[in-house]
Amino acid sequence: MSRRKQPLQESGVNADSKPLKKTSKVGLVPTEQNARKYDSLLKVELQKECTARGLFKTGNKSDLIARLESADKAKRDKYTNAKNAPISKEETTKHPIGAKVPPSKSRAGFGKNDPGEKIMKRGPTGPPVYDELGFEVDYAKVAASWSRRPGCRSMNSDKYLDMLEREQREDDRKAEIMGTDKNKSSALTLMAWDDRISRDLGIPYHTVEMEDFEEWYRRGFRADGGEFEARNMSQEEQDRVSNLAIGSAFRK
Repeated sequence: MSRRKQPLQESGVNADSKPLKKTSKVGLVPTEQNARKYDSLLKVELQKECTARGLFKTGNKSDLIARLESADKAKRDKYTNAKNAPISKEETTKHPIGAKVPPSKSRAGFGKNDPGEKIMKRGPTGPPVYDELGFEVDYAKVAASWSRRPGCRSMNSDKYLDMLEREQREDDRKAEIMGTDKNKSSALTLMAWDDRISRDLGIPYHTVEMEDFEEWYRRGFRADGGEFEARNMSQEEQDRVSNLAIGSAFRK
């Protein structure tokens, strides 16, 4: 018998924020097992694996294996170091997950008094710059965005079209995982999905990726798709999620 779901704005961590069953060992990648798996693969297979995971595919077989093992370790650490999850919305408002310093409205935020301009002036070796929510701004990410020029990538290029297709496939899969009608998904919906994954797994909002949605599902979490609709979110909640999203691409 299904349980009654609470609207998103009425719950901190609602009943569905808890795994359906204990799956503490699910989703962790054993180092030795992966090492053996990678050793048995051909170089071309390792390159395909790197490409599928967004990693560089250059170098010899040892380089590729080292790159994949490093990515596996980062994934394990990402979840191993996440403590006290699930985390309530109220708690993330006071202490955003992964923020280096407490939030402050007097601090610059992306879209107003852009902290990107400040960090570019200070340079890569200057003192750290934090955004309004307390996240440290990444100089390399800001510099990379400033170096791009309008029209530098053709809208009809194969790589660009492949990227759009991949993003569409991922959004469709995310909608399936989160129990949401993909035809009713809005930008706010996608932000709310990431926030839910972030809070349930205890990882920073700006680090949430497709694999984290799969991990969330493997651990037994489930959601009521209606909780991600704007009509079920208070204005305060919508603002909280939007503020997490603004400038997230430039955070460390």
